[in-house]
Amino acid sequence: MIKLYLKLEHSRFKEKFDYTLDIDDKLISSECLVPPMLIQPYIENAVWHGLRYKETKGLLQVMIRQEYDSLSVIVEDNGIGRK
Repeated sequence: MIKLYLKLEHSRFKEKFDYTLDIDDKLISSECLVPPMLIQPYIENAVWHGLRYKETKGLLQVMIRQEYDSLSVIVEDNGIGRK
């Protein structure tokens, strides 16, 4: 779901940002069950409020890693930020 959402937003705002999705190779998707809409609002916020209004092309990075018995999801962008 996250891959599809990223493709959708990128197709809408192609000139505004590029993105990377880095998923840890050690993760087995059938064993890792995360509700897809749990991560989506963070990505949406980065695109709609940080990258969409940036004057130059931005970058959105989503990294999903397994750390011991936990899952780590990092959403980073170089959008306009807060003043």
